[in-house]
Parts: sequence; C-alpha cells; structure tokens
Amino acid sequence: MTEIGLAAAGLVIGAAVAWMTARARAAGARERLLERVASLESLGEELRRQIEQQERALAEARAALGAEHALRAQADTRWEVTRESLEEQRRGLEDARLRLAELQDRQGHPEVASGLVTSLLADSPPPQLVDRALDLLEPLLKVPYFLTPGWLRIDPNFDPLRGNPRFEELARGT
Repeated sequence: MTEIGLAAAGLVIGAAVAWMTARARAAGARERLLERVASLESLGEELRRQIEQQERALAEARAALGAEHALRAQADTRWEVTRESLEEQRRGLEDARLRLAELQDRQGHPEVASGLVTSLLADSPPPQLVDRALDLLEPLLKVPYFLTPGWLRIDPNFDPLRGNPRFEELARGT
C-alpha cells in the first residue's frame, strides 16, 4: 500500500476508534442518565407518599378540631341553660320566701316568723331580704319570752345581719 493509502487507512481507523469511543461514552452517559432518572422517579414517588400522609394527617386534625368546636358549642349552650335555670330558681326561691313571710306575718305566729327570718338569711341574702328579715324581727322582739336582744347577739343564725345598723340597734335593745 502506498503512503496515501496507509494514511487514509489510519484516518479511517482513527475515525472509527473516535466514533466507537464517543459511542461508548454516550452509552455510559445514557446509562448514568437513566440511573439518575430512575433515582429521581423513586424520590418523587417517596415525596408523593409523604405528601399524601401529611394531607391525611391534616384532614384528621381538621376533623378533630371541628368535633372539638362542636363539643365546646354544646357545652357553652348547656352552661348557659343551666345558669339561666339556676338564676330562675333563685328568683323563685326569693319570691317564695317573701310571699311566705307576708303570709306568716299576717297570721301572727312568732315561731313561724322566726323560722322565716332564719330562712331569709340563708345563702348570703340580697339586701331586700335582709330588710324584710329585719322588718319581721322588730315585732318578734315585742312578743314576751320569744326573742330577746341578748339572743340576737349570740345566735349564729343572725350572723348575716351583724354589722347592719338596724340589727345592731335591735340587738342592743334600743
């Protein structure tokens, strides 16, 4: 072969080697690329699973919060109804005590009036009941041997009246 033929053959061989090398590199790069794509797909799948778990947990938390709000609303409603009922019962009891006091006062029985005074003074009475109790006490002190100023000073049933100027005057006997 001639020099030109040898040179041309060398160029062809060199080009073939370069082409094969480039092809091998491309094949290796392609495999690496495919591996990376597979790795990213796997990572994407894992992230989707985690997001789904978080969304389920969030939905459960929202449902629990909604249930808690509903229970609080029910409790608030029940508390308000109970408070109103107790207030109504207290007003009814005060009215009944006042009506009973008026009835007993008309009948003139000192024992009943004395018991009524004691019941009016139970459970931290409001000012109108204190005044009513003092109104009932004044005539009772005039009934012989029933109540005395000394008894007013020592009987613990009259403790809610202590410090009231009208009561202190009755307890002094003036």
